[in-house]
Amino acid sequence: MRKMLIVVEGPDGSGKTILSKLLAKKLSAYWTFEPFGLHLDLPTTENSKICNSLRELCLNKTNAPYLSETSRELLMLANRSIHTNYLKDLKTKKIVSDRSWISGLVYNSVNTPTFNEDIWFDILIKQVKPIPIDILINVTSNKKILKTGNNDIYDSAGKEFHCKIEQKFKELDKSINLKQAKLFNPNLSLIGFENNFNLTPEENVGALMQLIQNTQLGKIN
Repeated sequence: MRKMLIVVEGPDGSGKTILSKLLAKKLSAYWTFEPFGLHLDLPTTENSKICNSLRELCLNKTNAPYLSETSRELLMLANRSIHTNYLKDLKTKKIVSDRSWISGLVYNSVNTPTFNEDIWFDILIKQVKPIPIDILINVTSNKKILKTGNNDIYDSAGKEFHCKIEQKFKELDKSINLKQAKLFNPNLSLIGFENNFNLTPEENVGALMQLIQNTQLGKIN
């Protein structure tokens, strides 16, 4: 069964997770996230347990001295592969995902000086075989200082890194990421959306729904 995949991307703290969850509810779609793992809003399965172990192994800072950047990214690609197969087996037709493989490209290009995009993308195509993205929503924010989890990004190093990530996402429609996404689906629609924190999440999702209705997919039933 052909899946319709809507991906919500953006820098940490832009509000994309809340938006993606509300959007999935509006569209009666299955909500998920990447890198995949255990989550209170999702059923616990063997796939989610394995993915969670891979996720924790990669993201836990205490493991940093023992994992090379290449090893870490290969583990993350394994996470994406298991997650992709899990989504392909779902009976549901519509999926809304908080992040996707595009985040892998964005964050690696900023965070890893030795990152080889060509090799990474070659593995992605041949091994992960992602579900084609139909609508890619690139979320920015009207907030000056963003929050990631419970921590404000106040230190200069954190701000500098965040600004680089934010700029990468702002350039998404001009970057190689979009060209690569179109290899999976030439009819991909890209939506740029500023999440207005002066409005309620429901109001923001209402505005986002209007933009989705104006895409080439037309009305989503």
